[in-house]
Amino acid sequence: MIVVFANVRAKEGREAEFGEVVRKLVRETRTEEGCLQYDAHQATENPCAFAFYERWASKEALDFHLRTPHIAEAFAVLPELAEGPPAIVTYDLIEA
Repeated sequence: MIVVFANVRAKEGREAEFGEVVRKLVRETRTEEGCLQYDAHQATENPCAFAFYERWASKEALDFHLRTPHIAEAFAVLPELAEGPPAIVTYDLIEA
């Protein structure tokens, strides 16, 4: 299993627009085969701060996700709505 943590900051005043892009991305991503969990969060004390927590069945499922049209669409508007690129870290789950 692959786990992904991602953080990105919306530009000041663009939080609502960014949030709409995120909601669409979440809806579409959750239907993908191999997506076990895909959650987006907006910070309670700083509405510009967004975080993603994802769980994927395999690296192949994550790689497929990164090639989907909805990811391309979201990444196309990020430069306009976000302060910079997302900080993304992937992990292999350590099974107990």
